[in-house]
Amino acid sequence: MVAVLNIVAFSVFSCGVFWMMFKTVQTTLHDEALNQLLILADGMGTRAANYLQIGDMNGLQQLQQEALAHPEIAYSFIRDADGRILTSTFEGNIVPDALKNINELGKGVPFGTEETSLAFGDMALHIVDVGAALSGESKGSLHMGWRAEIQRNGIKKMFFPVIAFAVGLLIILIGVLVSSTSELTGRILRTAG
Repeated sequence: MVAVLNIVAFSVFSCGVFWMMFKTVQTTLHDEALNQLLILADGMGTRAANYLQIGDMNGLQQLQQEALAHPEIAYSFIRDADGRILTSTFEGNIVPDALKNINELGKGVPFGTEETSLAFGDMALHIVDVGAALSGESKGSLHMGWRAEIQRNGIKKMFFPVIAFAVGLLIILIGVLVSSTSELTGRILRTAG
């Protein structure tokens, strides 16, 4: 009975430790990736403001295509101070209704994030809209849609071998514990008999 309780306690404790470790790594990597995207969006916002000042729409579109070079970026668009979409990576420059008013940055707010779910064709994506205010005389914001599930899936793939190893090790340890307990119980019974 004591051996069974030890096995259950050890198993629950081990699962709890692995779950906490997984969640901590996932949260840390998520926050780090989001910070990197905010830095990228801020730099691109500065460049976009320069293109807007000289009226270079081709430069804006090339800038947005640069954003799409990152596989985790689903879209990019630039909104002016009045909320109108100037350019986007969407076909026909038509931004979905779910994104038209997303992540509106207030006056003096340099950047922001907002999570949403969005349908792309036949897929539903979890998106974090990363917005950065355009600097300089131009007012408005640059937005990029971060596909956070790509990172989540990568973390799960990274942890799968670790969890498989831990489960294997747990099974071996349980086997050793059961064997030791059986041997110890057998000795006690032989000595008592």
